[in-house]
Amino acid sequence: SHFGRPLFNFQQLLGHFPGGVRVTSDQGNSIFRMVGGSISNNIAKNHGGAIYADNSGNAIQFQDVTVDNNRALLRNGGAFYNAGANFQAIDSTFAGNQSRNGAGFFIESGSAVLHGSIISENEARQFGGGIYNRDYIRMFDTVLENNSAEMFENIFDETV
Repeated sequence: SHFGRPLFNFQQLLGHFPGGVRVTSDQGNSIFRMVGGSISNNIAKNHGGAIYADNSGNAIQFQDVTVDNNRALLRNGGAFYNAGANFQAIDSTFAGNQSRNGAGFFIESGSAVLHGSIISENEARQFGGGIYNRDYIRMFDTVLENNSAEMFENIFDETV
């Protein structure tokens, strides 16, 4: 049971951008907060199998969320494609996602901060099975393991 807190599940959705959830605002002030639940088995034709976020200033906050078995068919970010938002995850799992690059996370711009989370068993056809970073990512007590890619199985970081 989930006394006092809602349980959300976004499952088996199909979209162009994204498969599951899109966080956007012209003013860059959207906030998407999720506590508990899952985003699973979604498919995007392009970026963001589960989540696509854009515009600087938008925020996404996860706590105890599972993002698994999502796919970006032609492009990047099987679980999450970030094009400018500020993302934070606490005690969340990103597993079994697939895309061309960054099957767990593809950070084009914006930021991702992970606390006590797991990024595992994601599969990229090219680079960064777990994470492909072009901007900012920080991880604290986070497990990054058993991801696969042609190159850089766990993380590919263009900022280094």
